[in-house]
Amino acid sequence: MRLTVAQQRLLSRTFLLGTVLTLVVMAVEWFGQLEAFESFLYDRRARDCQYFSPAPSPNILVLQLDDQTLTEVGRWPWPRATQTIIFEELRLAGA
Repeated sequence: MRLTVAQQRLLSRTFLLGTVLTLVVMAVEWFGQLEAFESFLYDRRARDCQYFSPAPSPNILVLQLDDQTLTEVGRWPWPRATQTIIFEELRLAGA
């Protein structure tokens, strides 16, 4: 199948446009300008596309440890005896 001159011109212009746009997007990403837009789209997707996911359980507990706690308790992995003390304190606190 032979392309006509008009088709060849259209093909080459389309290829050139695609290449230029790709390079522009790569340059914008290189300078970190797409991060905010990407975060916005991720948040939007997480908020709007969760229709069929079950609601989070109210029984989930998030335990955040700061540097001071890690200095006092020690680095992970903790011995079972240390974990037992921590879990017992959490249970007594109502978790």
